[in-house]
Amino acid sequence: MSSNTPNLGLLKKDPMVDGNETFNIETMLNENWDKVDEAVGRTGGYGVTTQSKANEYEVNLKPAPASLTAGIRVTIKINVASTGAPMLNVNGLGAKPVLKTSGSSASFRKDGVYTLVYDGQAFILQGEGGEVGTATAADVLAPKTIGTDNGLVTGTIPTQGNQFKSGLWSNPDGDAYVDTYVDIDGGYYPPGSQVTIQTYDPDLTSGNIRSGVNIFGVSGKSTVVDTADAMLDPNMLVAGYSGYDDGVKKAGQMPNRSSENNQMPGLESKASSGDRFFIRPPHGFYNGSTWVTTPAPTLKPENIPKDTAILGIQGTLERMTTVEKQVIANEITAKGVLATVNDSNAVLAQKIWMIKVSKYAWGSLYASEGQVYVSGLAFRPKMVKLYGQYSNDEGRFTACFLFDEPIRGVYGFITPDTTNEGWGMSGFGSALTDNLIRNNGFEVKNYNWRNNQIYWEAWAH
Repeated sequence: MSSNTPNLGLLKKDPMVDGNETFNIETMLNENWDKVDEAVGRTGGYGVTTQSKANEYEVNLKPAPASLTAGIRVTIKINVASTGAPMLNVNGLGAKPVLKTSGSSASFRKDGVYTLVYDGQAFILQGEGGEVGTATAADVLAPKTIGTDNGLVTGTIPTQGNQFKSGLWSNPDGDAYVDTYVDIDGGYYPPGSQVTIQTYDPDLTSGNIRSGVNIFGVSGKSTVVDTADAMLDPNMLVAGYSGYDDGVKKAGQMPNRSSENNQMPGLESKASSGDRFFIRPPHGFYNGSTWVTTPAPTLKPENIPKDTAILGIQGTLERMTTVEKQVIANEITAKGVLATVNDSNAVLAQKIWMIKVSKYAWGSLYASEGQVYVSGLAFRPKMVKLYGQYSNDEGRFTACFLFDEPIRGVYGFITPDTTNEGWGMSGFGSALTDNLIRNNGFEVKNYNWRNNQIYWEAWAH
């Protein structure tokens, strides 16, 4: 029974089974040789490159491939090192890019021999051994090595330890972070290594730091305080003293009045009746023991009533007391002239004079029912005068005279009525049975006087 080889698929016959079959030249020879030829063609060939343009390589292989098919393997020797992404044109079949297995462009060194496999789009560099980086000896820690296009390279970066450096600082942002600058030695610092950086600022002292504040371990001085929340007016600070306002030292300008005069004259004064006395002092400082004064040349005991004390000064001036005034008023009334304690001294004097010439009294009352009744006089009236509004009419006014014996009658007079173009009347009043004069007063009735205020005066000899 016939079979095929595993690699090229060549046809084979089994002599024991196929020995009697007719030999077929096409299947047994021609097709098998075509497969062998195709397989040999895929293995490619070897050639030295030439260049017509930088990084564009050309090579003629023997045996020469008929076309570029996926899987063709070629081996080339580079005549000039590449300086960029290389292209390869095999036997004039078209330039194709040469790539690494990573997909990046390959690079060639002069006289290097490279094996490439065509994948249908590009030639892929074989046997490269991975990517070659761009690191140099200065980029690698000594004594480590790294593979490059030029082979293994030994690193030159030294390993450093702990260091102490002096540096400079700045704070361009004005915040709580200070930028410190120092040039440290190049090299590798293993974990745990420490670089101590020291900066110096002569202003970093306790006297330059506010009380209650700690900066880099330096505590502020107790006398350094923020004065922004305080207000100091030099005119409110005693001269000879000073203070700070918004960080500015200010000298006091307030005069020390207590040191000038223990009895400082006031600028002006005034009194509130029945209340108190006011003195406006000059501007300045007073220690609590200084007096402020104002001239008062008339403030003497002889100018103050004997029953009064003003500002601690007891008066000696003689005057009529309330009790004394009441006694005098009572005596005047007893003599026929009505007097009260509310009368001024001048009025009392006039009433005393009236006692010598006649007996007189006066007053007023509300005639709710038209009746005027007066009693309590110290004499029997000889003549009484009454007057007031008539019948609640503001346009009419009445006046009436009442006489005692021997006339035994009442004469009434009514003023002209202004609402009736001057019309008026007069005549005798009622009999004495209705209008009576008594030993200590009198009584008069007039209906038209009801609910009016009636004024009266009485005389006697």
